Amino acid sequence: ENNQNKPNKKQAAEGKLDHAVKLLLTTDMNITSLSSAAGFSSVSYFIKRFRESYGMSPKKYISSPDSEHGKL
Repeated sequence: ENNQNKPNKKQAAEGKLDHAVKLLLTTDMNITSLSSAAGFSSVSYFIKRFRESYGMSPKKYISSPDSEHGKL
């Protein structure tokens, strides 16, 4: 098995966040279920990483009236 293609921690976290955003936009999962499904072991860590990447909480991300992120 070739370990050169193994993603680093930052890439892995970004992949988890991408997956979480897709779930956020396409499901009605609560944050606890969503963070677990996206591979985060802690809801608080998920929200922290989400805020760092998107500048707002997951709840605000989907409810922001001036964003393009509303439910699909």
